[in-house]
Amino acid sequence: MQSNWHCEFEAKYDKYDVVILNTMLCAYCRTGEMENVMKMMKKMDESAISPDWNTFHILIKYFSKEKLYLLAYRTMEDMHRKGHEPEEDLCSSLIYHLGKTGAHSEAFSVYNMLKYSKKNTCKALHEKILHILIAGRLLKDAYVVVKDNAKLISRAANKKVFYLLYEKRQYELDK
Repeated sequence: MQSNWHCEFEAKYDKYDVVILNTMLCAYCRTGEMENVMKMMKKMDESAISPDWNTFHILIKYFSKEKLYLLAYRTMEDMHRKGHEPEEDLCSSLIYHLGKTGAHSEAFSVYNMLKYSKKNTCKALHEKILHILIAGRLLKDAYVVVKDNAKLISRAANKKVFYLLYEKRQYELDK
């Protein structure tokens, strides 16, 4: 059921812009009204209003709060495709949750979006993604992370990747 203030606004003005829609979207996200969140997204599409950085940020935070991590990931992909740079804290949190839910390659994709943006990344993020990649047995990707960031990753983590790669290679040779 739509909130009264939304109906009153629509009856009085019936005109939207990205700021108004973001404000309404944020209010619905804070109160956990998924149906109204989706209605606002539909309203944006119908009104041909392009989501801005704030729209994506609001949605990614909301989907993550609701534990809809793959939806948050797809929203982040859309954000990236539209040229908006993700925020490190939001990416770091999403990487963590994607890793915990077994979406290892998606976590790596978010890491790459952040890594190749113009912003500096926290040293700890490289090791965090490394552990996620190891857990997902994405050893080639783990090797690339180590190769590109060896000085920023602990010796123990570096050794673990090379040991797993060696172990995998021995297994393939024994076949």
